[in-house]
Amino acid sequence: MSSVTISMNSDTSNIDQIKEMDKYYNDIIDNLQLNLQMAEGRIRKLQDSEFKLESEIEILKEEISILKKG
Repeated sequence: MSSVTISMNSDTSNIDQIKEMDKYYNDIIDNLQLNLQMAEGRIRKLQDSEFKLESEIEILKEEISILKKG
């Protein structure tokens, strides 16, 4: 009977360890997903800034071209 108890305790301990590992890795995954979302947001802002700067450069080029002609 005591070997059954030891076996059950061992199984419970293994299950607890698996649950802890599961939580640990799920926390890592959640953290990575959050970091990815934040990085995607920063990328979108940078792309918006890049577009605005490129637009501004084109406007300035046109103004310079007009000034050179005048």
